[in-house]
Amino acid sequence: MNSRVIILLVVIVLVIGGAISIGALQRNSQSNTGKTKQITLTDYAQQDVSVRFTTEGPITANENHTMSIIEVSRNTRNYDRYKTYTNTSVQSKTYPNNQTAFEDLLYGLQRAGFTSAKNGTSAEDPRGYCPTGSRYTYELIQNDQVIVSLWSNSCKTKQATFNGSDATIQTLLQRQIPDYATLSVAK
Repeated sequence: MNSRVIILLVVIVLVIGGAISIGALQRNSQSNTGKTKQITLTDYAQQDVSVRFTTEGPITANENHTMSIIEVSRNTRNYDRYKTYTNTSVQSKTYPNNQTAFEDLLYGLQRAGFTSAKNGTSAEDPRGYCPTGSRYTYELIQNDQVIVSLWSNSCKTKQATFNGSDATIQTLLQRQIPDYATLSVAK
């Protein structure tokens, strides 16, 4: 009879120990969910990369829809503005850039949180969030591959993945285009 009690106690201890181990694994797995590897922009200063900022207007009729893109690399700065959901080009302008100006921009963007992602956000697709406001996408691109893509919007919805300073980053990138105020006015 003593051996049955001992076997029963061993089984109970094993079941409780297994449950505790499984719970610890689940908690550890959940704590890592949504964490994004932090990328340091300035590490890319000497590489062939670009930063891209896209502003997309509210959900509207096709004829009224707008989108603008500012993309900056060490050699060029581009501004493109589109109308309609099929991205009909309305305005496009390219300016030369240089390594020193690009490095300074990357440092400013880094300090303003260009690659800072919110932990635990899962809404990778910004469509439909903030339907009456603007949506912003921040991207780091290398060899036509998107390394970082984060988004926010003017409604400040909690599902957004971007955790940096919208206002600072937008200002820094808009200032890369000398005649941004003129170009960004709808025609």
